[in-house]
Amino acid sequence: MRSWTPSRRVRGFTKPVTRIAGLLRNLGGTPESAVQVLKAEYDADPGGRASGFCVHPLLVLLINELGEEGEL
Repeated sequence: MRSWTPSRRVRGFTKPVTRIAGLLRNLGGTPESAVQVLKAEYDADPGGRASGFCVHPLLVLLINELGEEGEL
C-alpha cells in the first residue's frame, strides 16, 4: 500500500478487526483495558481520509515473538 498513488483508497480496512475485537470484549474474551489492535492514522481531520494504519507496539512485540517460535 505504500506505493499506491494518493488517488487510491482503502475503505473499511479497520472495520473487520474493530468488529471482532468488540465482539471478543462483549463475550468476555478480552478485558476492556486491552489495547486497540489496528488504528487508522490521520494527517488532519479524523473524519477525513486516513493517511496510514498502525498496530500497537505491544502487539508488534507479541507477533514477532510468535513468529520466532514458529507459531505463525
